[in-house]
Amino acid sequence: MATQETTPGSHTEESNALDLPSAYDIRDYVLQRPRQETNSEAFSSEEACSIPCSSDVDPVVDL
Repeated sequence: MATQETTPGSHTEESNALDLPSAYDIRDYVLQRPRQETNSEAFSSEEACSIPCSSDVDPVVDL
């Protein structure tokens, strides 16, 4: 299997950059979604409580 060697400058900056939406696009998408759909995908209180809180974890005891 041959390996391809790339020389500096052989690729343009655009080809290396990922085509990701901007933060503003993501915010607009989230704000435009129906409230009911957003709530159904959000963490329920049970899921949020399954993560141990600092009060649930035993304190470290120095000997």
